[in-house]
Amino acid sequence: MNQQPLEVANPSRIQVILWEDIFTVIDDGRGQVSDYEVLRRMVIEQSAHYRSGVGCLAVITADAKPPLDEVRAALNQTLEAIPLKCICWCVEGGGFQAAMVRAVLSGLRFFKRHPYPTHICTSLEEGLAWMVPHLGRGASRLDDVAKGARYIRDRRSVRLRPA
Repeated sequence: MNQQPLEVANPSRIQVILWEDIFTVIDDGRGQVSDYEVLRRMVIEQSAHYRSGVGCLAVITADAKPPLDEVRAALNQTLEAIPLKCICWCVEGGGFQAAMVRAVLSGLRFFKRHPYPTHICTSLEEGLAWMVPHLGRGASRLDDVAKGARYIRDRRSVRLRPA
């Protein structure tokens, strides 16, 4: 399977990186409705290659801001349209800000039940290790977690380098 990074409408707002049947969305809260419409089409098309479903790893950057209500609605529509097997939120950063984000996500998970397992983590390795047992080939993929985290970091750093 081709593992090229996927880009959405405005790559300065969100970045999408595909690693096998996991799509990683790196978002600082500046995404717009149009970004999530493009993301939805891309992931639905890509998920056709994974009949058993895909996982979403949502990386919330340390400087993330809460999305606007209309953006949150577009994000929820996107998640509902994708054959998700699981979702994991990876909260970057530390201290009070990161703890507050994790607490908000925990509250949202409590009040909005998802038809698939959810998790909140603080590192790519932790998130991927939680996700892979829920996806194709299951726990046998745990040996590939470090490789997946390295791939995601490498693709992300390519995007983050100044042009």
